Amino acid sequence: MSKPAGSSPHTRTHLELTYREDLPDTHSLDPYLQQFWARHLAPARRCGLFPPHHSEPVSSIWLVEYVVRVGCANVPAIGFAAGATQPHYRRRGFFTELMSEAMVRASTSAPIAFLKGIDGFYKRLGFVPFCPERKFRLPRGVLANFRADAPDSIQLWEDRYKADACALYNQQHAHRTGTTVRDPARFLGPRATNSWMPGDEAAVCLRRGQLVGYVFTTHLPFGQSWRRFEVREIVAADLAAASALLAHVRELAVRARRGNIEIDEPPDSVVGGLLRLTTCTFRERNSADGGWMAVVLDRRRLIDLIGPELDRRFSSGSAPATRALRTGNLLTDTAALTHALLRPNGWAEIDQLVSAERRGSYWPEFRARCAAGVAEAMPTPFLHASDRF
Repeated sequence: MSKPAGSSPHTRTHLELTYREDLPDTHSLDPYLQQFWARHLAPARRCGLFPPHHSEPVSSIWLVEYVVRVGCANVPAIGFAAGATQPHYRRRGFFTELMSEAMVRASTSAPIAFLKGIDGFYKRLGFVPFCPERKFRLPRGVLANFRADAPDSIQLWEDRYKADACALYNQQHAHRTGTTVRDPARFLGPRATNSWMPGDEAAVCLRRGQLVGYVFTTHLPFGQSWRRFEVREIVAADLAAASALLAHVRELAVRARRGNIEIDEPPDSVVGGLLRLTTCTFRERNSADGGWMAVVLDRRRLIDLIGPELDRRFSSGSAPATRALRTGNLLTDTAALTHALLRPNGWAEIDQLVSAERRGSYWPEFRARCAAGVAEAMPTPFLHASDRF
């Protein structure tokens, strides 16, 4: 692409920009981005709009490639992160142009894309919020009755546990939309403490030498005194392992002199189910715009890849519904399709949130065949902190 850019009313000068992808030296970035990309999913690359004879772009955004779950189907995905425009080029339409071109090019390698979006911008590019922020909050005393029963024991994290931790994560979240398919070769585990950036304290739960759970908790940022103790990720094979890990979390909170604990975890996981039996508070913050968002880039390819998931969801009429989704006769625009596929009650919400025209000509027959559309409930969508970008 090489064309005049920035044709919005804010543009005051003619500027020739070229879309280009590169892999700049991350050591030239600020310290926060250095650490961010040092531990991020590889491969990562930057795309941008470049003026002639310039090595730095006017607008840029990073792309990461990974595999995401859409129910029981594993789908290649693109994650957009760290988008920015140089200050003196802002409000001239450059970043919108960049994102439009980047999405077209990304569609050749992945049928779906994700990002953490700000309010009022990405929705107009087709992105749809799909994953509310979900956290448990509780006084540490709530965990007083949890304990580790023999033969379970808590040990400090070591890198040799990485493969087993990834396998356990993939098993426990096998059908959870939004989660990443963990690969031990790419998953770096707990964050290391580096300079002023806080790292993680990590532990595993072992049973007769086998890993049955693990937990990552966040060290306090240097110079700060937070009143809450944060659990970034906690995964357990069963209730006994969950109890042992929560008892360990309480011990860490006592040691850190923190009275309140915040746990980043979906409500329908093993740990989430156990926490819901206590007097803790569960917070779910939905957003009509911004937050974790997704967009379908290649409709036909995505529908082909998630065929097993569609068969699982629809009690009857899977084949005609799948054909209608591929052709656009069911949910005509990608925003409606994204909403239905990724949100936990997406199909049930279509009647209220999507106009009759956008539902498509096949919608009445689909409703008659499949009732609310979903025969089997899917787990709550979630993005764990270790996989966020």
